[in-house]
Amino acid sequence: MPFHGLIHFCGPAKFLLHTICEMIPHKTKRGATVLARLKHMNTRPFHGPIHFCAPAKFLWHTIYGMIPHKTKRGATVLARLKAYEGIPPPFTTRKRV
Repeated sequence: MPFHGLIHFCGPAKFLLHTICEMIPHKTKRGATVLARLKHMNTRPFHGPIHFCAPAKFLWHTIYGMIPHKTKRGATVLARLKAYEGIPPPFTTRKRV
């Protein structure tokens, strides 16, 4: 059943990156647009060559590696995902999940 809507996900520090990245692609496959906001960086910088200091970019790159981004279906999932640090002005009045 397709879901057409906007989900504003506020990721607190208690969530693990793996848990967040499992949930978001499933919601975007069903047609939802997901806005993710992370508060803290959940890694250590010496654990790999690809490391972004920005938590939103780190989340985006993790989901990018989990989905088939070279297919049309994977490209639409990435198009529906938007990740920010903080809350941008158009989304300050929306309910957060």
